[in-house]
Amino acid sequence: MLRQTGDYILVLNSELSYMPNGLTINTEGKNYRKYHFLYVTPENVQNLRGKIKELKALYEKKGAKEHFRIYRAGFGTMGDYFLAVVSAKDAQDYARQSDEK
Repeated sequence: MLRQTGDYILVLNSELSYMPNGLTINTEGKNYRKYHFLYVTPENVQNLRGKIKELKALYEKKGAKEHFRIYRAGFGTMGDYFLAVVSAKDAQDYARQSDEK
């Protein structure tokens, strides 16, 4: 995994994020974060966006308990990627949420 130092910008994408109770980065009582980096090449950006939309639709259909926010790499980042962020109380809560999908 690339480690980056310095200044960079990530852009929150509300269209791809799944938070049925309202999009927020302040998840009270859930200070643990699990980060999933989805690196992409320019020719595959639209394909990956489509796959994330399909995943969001599945979560919506099933009323999934696990919520996620999707960010897109912006200015100053090394490489192009989408970042999925899942909030939980702790690592055990994250594992439990993931199993409840």
